[in-house]
Order: sequence, then structure tokens, then C-alpha cells
Amino acid sequence: MPAYAFFEVVLHDDPSPEALAAYERYRAAVPPLIESHGGRYLARAWPGTALEGAPAGDRFHLVEFPDAAAAEAFWASPDYLEMKHGREGAVSVRAVLLAPPG
Repeated sequence: MPAYAFFEVVLHDDPSPEALAAYERYRAAVPPLIESHGGRYLARAWPGTALEGAPAGDRFHLVEFPDAAAAEAFWASPDYLEMKHGREGAVSVRAVLLAPPG
């Protein structure tokens, strides 16, 4: 059964040019890695509007994976863990896995 990874991204105020350049490399490298784990974007870098609660982040990503195991394999993969540092200093991310119970 499909599982969904939801990412809320908040851009930092005044990131350095180096942090922005590293983040752009990260953004280019992640989609092929997601695809290699069977994932596909349903929404990529869309703006969000809070309907209730805290203000929404700057951009949202919704990725469908074949199942929770594939999503978790992407998140824990050595390739992703290595590239994940490319977003430091530029953005903060909240990642949530939505998967059916059991």
C-alpha cells in the first residue's frame, strides 16, 4: 500500500551565498534519489496556506512511495544522509511519513 512523505521547508532569513549554493545542489540531487527508491513527487516546492494553526512553511513537497519500507529506505540511505547536509544554513525541514497502520 502506498506511503506518503510530506516535507515542510522553511527558508532561513539571510542564508549565506555558500549555503544557498549548497542547497541548490541538494535540490538537484534529491529527485533522482527519490525515484531510485520508487518515489514520485505529487507536489514539489508548492507554497502552502495555513487553514488553521501556525503559519505554513515556505514550500511543501509530497512524495508517494510504493510502501513505508521504500520511504524509510530513502530517508536512511547513505546517499541521502550524505547529501542532507547540503540544506544546512539555508532551510529547516520537517519530514513526516504518512503510512497505513500495520
